[in-house]
Amino acid sequence: MSYTLAANILLYASDESSSRYGAGKEFLFQCAERTDVLYLPWMTVSAYLRIATHPRIFQRPPLPRDALANIESLISLPQVRLLSEGKGFGNISGRLSTR
Repeated sequence: MSYTLAANILLYASDESSSRYGAGKEFLFQCAERTDVLYLPWMTVSAYLRIATHPRIFQRPPLPRDALANIESLISLPQVRLLSEGKGFGNISGRLSTR
């Protein structure tokens, strides 16, 4: 079996001021323990990166490099697959500026 996540789950798990922070973080920990394949669409990743780092949305937004590190740690799990446009598209470290 496989599944995917919406960007809001990633956002809840990153926003400590959210009333859903604990549930979002716990859900991501459960995802990390599963063996089912988790597909992350590129649009979900880009939405997370854009929204999580926006200072008008989060009270204390993570720095872009920290938000990117969150995604990289997730896609480094053996059961996680990044849905992308083609070969090499998922190499987000080389495509995004973390300044």
